[in-house]
Amino acid sequence: MPGTRLTSTRDAVGWLVRPAAPRDLAAINAVSRAAGRPEWDPTAVAPASDRCAVVALAAGVLVGAAKTHRYPLADGDAPAGHYLGGVVVHPDARRRGAGRALTAARLAWIWELADVAYYIANARNAASIALHAGFGFFPIAAGPQFHGVTFDGGRGLVLAARRPDSARQRGRALET
Repeated sequence: MPGTRLTSTRDAVGWLVRPAAPRDLAAINAVSRAAGRPEWDPTAVAPASDRCAVVALAAGVLVGAAKTHRYPLADGDAPAGHYLGGVVVHPDARRRGAGRALTAARLAWIWELADVAYYIANARNAASIALHAGFGFFPIAAGPQFHGVTFDGGRGLVLAARRPDSARQRGRALET
C-alpha cells in the first residue's frame, strides 16, 4: 500500500497474509460467494493510501480476505478514522486462525497511521466481538446504523482499540 510498510507475513499457525492485488479479485469473490457474502468491488483491491486490503493463503490457495475503510467524518457516535471491515473467510477454512491473521495484518497497517482503530459489528455477532476483544477492542457506541451500515436485529456496536505502543509511550513520557 502506498505510504505503508505492509508486507507478506506468515503467522504462527502458518497463514500467509499479503497485500491484496487486483489479480486476487476473482478468488476473493469466489470466497465471498461460498461464504454467502457480497462480492467485492474492484476498487477494494486497487492500491490506495487511505485503505488496505489483505488476503490469507493456505498452501497457495486464497481462503480469506479483509479490508479497512477510512471515514473522514464522524457519523453520530461513530468517530472519523480508520475502521476494520469486510472480513470474509471460506467456510472450509473457518475457525483455524485466518480471521485473526487478517485482523493482525490490518491493525499493523492502521497503527502506522493512527493511534486508534475502530470496528463496527452487529451486537449479536459474539464470535467477531470476542475475536476483536483479543486485540483490545471495547465498545464505545451502540445504535441502529453507523457509517451506512445497518444491522440484523437493529443494533450495532462501534468498538475502538488503542495502538498498544502509544499507551506505553504516553506512560513513559509521564514518568520522565
